Amino acid sequence: MVYHSLCKPDIAMPASATEVNGITDALLADAPSFAQIWPDLVPTPAPLYAWNADFDREVLLRTAKRFDLAVPEALKDTKRWNCAMKLHARWYGEWSNGRKNYRWQPLAWACVDLEIEENEQQHRALGDVQNTLRVLRALAGRAEGTHPLPREMPSHTRYSG
Repeated sequence: MVYHSLCKPDIAMPASATEVNGITDALLADAPSFAQIWPDLVPTPAPLYAWNADFDREVLLRTAKRFDLAVPEALKDTKRWNCAMKLHARWYGEWSNGRKNYRWQPLAWACVDLEIEENEQQHRALGDVQNTLRVLRALAGRAEGTHPLPREMPSHTRYSG
């Protein structure tokens, strides 16, 4: 089952957010509130995969707390959350000395980097989920040797540390 919905915030949509995602107050006028969609968001005990999972998890937990909604223990469990962005960063291999870890790349760049067709609805839940799934499948295919490597790998992917 796939569930997706816009969610009407309790504040006006910031102009900076509208610039990124194209979502306006008018588009959200008839959307349900966070409290109304919360029961549909609460996951099953299956593992969760997200692009920037730490951010998504934190936003969900903070928003549930703000609206005084019960949060299942399974949703709080960090071991259930898996970050596709960090998986791609390790595969891509660009090292960040400042962070002492691999540099995270935007989801749109991961799609370009892995030569996969990108869903055009970027910065929308369903489009981003579909793109994240495509990235995970491409990474898995490369691990199994069933998907060709990009024609031109950046030199920083050869980092051996």
